[in-house]
Amino acid sequence: MTNTSIQPLKGRARVLAMDGAKPEWFVIEGDAERAFASSGTQQYSVLVNAPATAPAGKYKFQLKMVGVANPDEQYGESDQVAFEVPQPVKPSTPLPMWIWIVAAVVALLILGGTALGFYLANRKPAASFNPASVDFGNQNLGVVSASKTVRITSSGGVDLHIKSVAIANEQYKQEFQRSTDSCSGKTIASGKSCTVDVVFKPGATGARSASLVFTMDTEPGSKSIVLNGQGVQSIASPTASVSPSSGCATTTTFTFTGTIPGNGTGGIVTYHWLRSDGATSRSESVTLVQGDPSATVTTSWTLGSAAPHGTYWEQLVITGPNQLSSNQATFRLC
Repeated sequence: MTNTSIQPLKGRARVLAMDGAKPEWFVIEGDAERAFASSGTQQYSVLVNAPATAPAGKYKFQLKMVGVANPDEQYGESDQVAFEVPQPVKPSTPLPMWIWIVAAVVALLILGGTALGFYLANRKPAASFNPASVDFGNQNLGVVSASKTVRITSSGGVDLHIKSVAIANEQYKQEFQRSTDSCSGKTIASGKSCTVDVVFKPGATGARSASLVFTMDTEPGSKSIVLNGQGVQSIASPTASVSPSSGCATTTTFTFTGTIPGNGTGGIVTYHWLRSDGATSRSESVTLVQGDPSATVTTSWTLGSAAPHGTYWEQLVITGPNQLSSNQATFRLC
């Protein structure tokens, strides 16, 4: 038996009885499970011992071989081998020597057939993937993550043909994207690899999931790599305060302070101030430093004696990366 694959493997042989032959008639001499080096050979001998009570006639058997670690992709079989049992003899009569001679000849015939079958099985395309799944962990809303790489290796004895690579799952597939793809439509030689890079940009908070699907000429014809990620807010709801809380002078300036809590990941926050009289400040931005818990912004509102007495307020409105509003910081003009 010859291992024609490029990798060492352990193979297991068994005899398949056919056409009425009984499994107990056949014995593989030595261990049925053996280690094969790359291009290595093991010799199997099969003994056939048909009992004297076996019905006369023609029978067949095959030797089946599978790879222990990967029986679905590494397997082979011999040609069917025919042998004949003569008319029954008395139970006490020893088996004729010719039966054992036939068994020896069959063993030699099976050797070549199984080697061919094992060779053909290992000449099929196969693929291995690293990693088996991808987890982006927590990712700020609306922010593209760093890319993660999936590598596919042609692990069979022949070239691997990759027809396509796509993101599956209609609900979240827009949030997971291929940033680079050296695999789609390519032929990968045995032992060689290609890669696909994937990024994650969550559109909402919570768990998100999709699949990176490779369509190939292997059996089965496709492979899915699970993609997971968690959308999180980079900032929490802001707060606003005002000083002083009331004023009665001819001209009074009220100063508002806004606090923007972050999650420590950093980033740029855009905002504006909204007043109780409907006025809106221009849009501004502040950078949250990675590791800092919050950022502080300020504005002011000056009212003269002509302003009506009453209660006024100003509010901090966050417009990016997500939309949030603070409390209304109120003051009284007397």
